[in-house]
Amino acid sequence: MQTLSQDLRHGLRMLSKSPGFTIVAVLTLALGIGANTAIFSVVNGVLLRPLSYGDAPALVNIWGKFAKQGIPQNWISEPEYWDLLDHNESFSQIAAYALGGGANLTRVDARPVQVSAANATADVLPLLGVAPVLGRGFTPEEDQAGRSHVVLLSYALWQSQFGGDPNIVNKSIQLDAVSYTVVGVLPKQFSLGGKQDLWTPLEIDRAKPQNRGSHFMHVIARLKPGVDSAQASAALSRFAGDLRRAYPNNYGRDPEDFGIYLVPVKEQLVGGLRPALFVLLGAVSFVLLIACANVANLLLAHASSREQELAVRATLGAGRARLVRQLLTESLLLALAGGLLGLLLAYWGVGALRLLVPAKTPRIDEVRLDPVVLAFTFCVSVLTGLFFGLAPAWHVARTDLRELLNKVGRGSSASRASRRLRAALVVSELGLAVLLLVGAGLLIRSFSRLLEVSPGFQTQHLLTLRVSLPDKVYPDGAPVQNFFAQFMARVSALPGVQAAGAVSQMPLTESYTSGSVYFEDTSIPDLPKLPQFGNVPYMEIDQRSATPGYFQAMHIPLVRGRLLNSADDASAPLVAVDAVPDVKPQTPRWRTIVGVVGHVKHYSLDVEGREQIYLPHTQPLFGVYSPRDMTLAVRTSLDPTSVTSAVRDQVFAMDKDLPLYNIATMDQLISDSVAQPRLNLSLLVAFAVLALTLAAVGVYGVMAYAVTQRTQEFGIRMTLGAGRSDVLRQVFFEGGRLAALGLALGLIAALALTRLMASLLFGVKPADPLTLGAAAALLIFVAFAACYIPARRATRVDPIVALRYE
Repeated sequence: MQTLSQDLRHGLRMLSKSPGFTIVAVLTLALGIGANTAIFSVVNGVLLRPLSYGDAPALVNIWGKFAKQGIPQNWISEPEYWDLLDHNESFSQIAAYALGGGANLTRVDARPVQVSAANATADVLPLLGVAPVLGRGFTPEEDQAGRSHVVLLSYALWQSQFGGDPNIVNKSIQLDAVSYTVVGVLPKQFSLGGKQDLWTPLEIDRAKPQNRGSHFMHVIARLKPGVDSAQASAALSRFAGDLRRAYPNNYGRDPEDFGIYLVPVKEQLVGGLRPALFVLLGAVSFVLLIACANVANLLLAHASSREQELAVRATLGAGRARLVRQLLTESLLLALAGGLLGLLLAYWGVGALRLLVPAKTPRIDEVRLDPVVLAFTFCVSVLTGLFFGLAPAWHVARTDLRELLNKVGRGSSASRASRRLRAALVVSELGLAVLLLVGAGLLIRSFSRLLEVSPGFQTQHLLTLRVSLPDKVYPDGAPVQNFFAQFMARVSALPGVQAAGAVSQMPLTESYTSGSVYFEDTSIPDLPKLPQFGNVPYMEIDQRSATPGYFQAMHIPLVRGRLLNSADDASAPLVAVDAVPDVKPQTPRWRTIVGVVGHVKHYSLDVEGREQIYLPHTQPLFGVYSPRDMTLAVRTSLDPTSVTSAVRDQVFAMDKDLPLYNIATMDQLISDSVAQPRLNLSLLVAFAVLALTLAAVGVYGVMAYAVTQRTQEFGIRMTLGAGRSDVLRQVFFEGGRLAALGLALGLIAALALTRLMASLLFGVKPADPLTLGAAAALLIFVAFAACYIPARRATRVDPIVALRYE
């Protein structure tokens, strides 16, 4: 311990004697360690930390799939849920919930607001092992039709709308003009994907189940003790086979027609983020390696300048092992200082990331600097110190102490081995920088291609907003249809409004509805057919309900025929646009196609999506109802946000209890739809710029040191007749050689590793030649720019002074 204490004191004293060197080294390490800590905190919070449920690894989601119809993951219908309960082999508990609902929350002391609502069976919370922070959950009796007017509030809604009232339990609130009793408040972090402001009972009835083809429920289950995922998956496959045999008209007869499978809850929640996060973690690790190589080069130069000191210490009895240990101690001190400063940078970086990351990102609110992240930072700091400390330690270990003694008093010059080590470090820096430049370049090209994609409509000067009608006030049929007809007329008459229309599912808003569409023409090729219904072909198609004016407001082009108009009302023949006749086999309702419009990118710019069919809002969907939840599209000649207040005034004039919500311009929706790719791009570009900067500093440091070491050589050359251009060429040749080696290694690594980021790319291949060429050109330019100052310094050497140089 005494020896260690002496090494620490001596190390601190030596570092304090070289403040410039120490500050540069610590800042370089802080950037690398801080970036790694920030990204790891996201990886830890999102991917690694267990879910806050009891025995979370045993929790699974159960999904259906219709592979032939292009539906790889589908919700479960109510009859399927009851069948699953009756034929359960693998699960100790099964529960169901439905997301994506909403309700108008009205209060006498505040304006109405729309809140997101979810529905759940009474056993969801017990299955998850979650208890409300106030009150209780649902009882089985409350999960019955007609007895479901109870509600659980989210922690956020409780705080924002009710001021965290500790006496909220058993109070009544108005949802869609219906009174509900608050029975509890859920924990702050509770979420089953996305935002849910409140929960009500699912209210499914075994005696009166909904249609077997109405898939809307998320099913969650807990594996029985001793049952693993593979065994449960096999049991679900057998269960799906039983359903196909029992209901061939609904599921077909082939396993490709219909299947059921499970996905671990955590994988379902965050699995889609794993590729991007691991790519970013790998990128930031390369930045740290470049920082280590830079500091190692600094330490090598520092060790060379300390050869006389080391020689004296050797004379006084210090052995080679003691000298190596001293240098490693100094390296660890630098690393720990860099780690401490990096932790401060990471604290700021995590806060910035939480602001930049899309709000819908799962578990982002769980990202923080917890003990696991602190332990990671400490381990990275220690390993980093050992890593970059090996270079000077290796240099001292290979140096002949007798030669060091002989050099005392007459200067020194770097050994060939030391120069080769410094060059190898710079080459590695350049190679890693190339790898990050290629990755950043690929994301830049990919993002550029993504923004070039036409969504199928014009996004400029377009305002979108949503309104929902409560069923108690607006029964099915004419009341709903008349409200939207009058509302559209009022909005269309506003100053600055060029066109207005409404649709049940607006593109790029994560609102989806699809169903099977059947064709009267049995000769249509390449489509599955149902022999039991006259061999009619069918396909899964996105189905939309739209008002007249929607296509004009969106500027969706008409390809053939006509658009929907006000004459397509309930008394007119059933019509549709952009599709083929729709029929439900149980109740045939054929529709006449009156027009074809352009395809719309509904899900995202990088997904083509299914075909779409638009039905008149005044002709109820499936002959049952007209949607109460509609999104307006308002085309303006002005700034679209300038008409928001006027549109709100119009809806309040019709019904003061109706809030407008999800108000956004279409440009904002487009921007939000590419938020995750944009964040990936921004971070990787930032890491690439940092890596390139550190690599340039490394090249500059090596070339500057080389010029200093070769001052006498350059003086002799110039004395013998060499011109300044010859010296300049020599320095640039040495720098170019390092750049070429680094470039070659980096391109080879890029060709091998960029395939791992293929899932993050759109319209660009990992081996894109333009990106590789641009990265190579940028690296060569930066490398030669870093060589410029040392090269100019070499040409200004005075031969007379150089001949005296030691």
